[in-house]
Amino acid sequence: MVIYEVSVEVDQEIAREYEVWLKEHVADIVKKAGFSGAKLFTYDNGNPLVANWVTHYEAGRPEIVQNYLENFAPAFRADGVNRFGSRFRAQRRILTLTE
Repeated sequence: MVIYEVSVEVDQEIAREYEVWLKEHVADIVKKAGFSGAKLFTYDNGNPLVANWVTHYEAGRPEIVQNYLENFAPAFRADGVNRFGSRFRAQRRILTLTE
């Protein structure tokens, strides 16, 4: 199993709008890019000026993540920037299950 993880920090003023968009965005990525599913988490980092989410996109093989990064990620990322500009920050990483 491979998890493609995206962590975002969003300015609190746009958090509600961002959350609505994020739920649709995650579902669209799963549908179009071939992930087997996704889980969306929120957490409080103690900073009242931001809202935080982490999404785990589930993939059975590393090739699914690579295909997403090469063929889908640029457009999906651009959509977020076009809508919200610099009012959010994202970090990404790939997690591979060890046995």
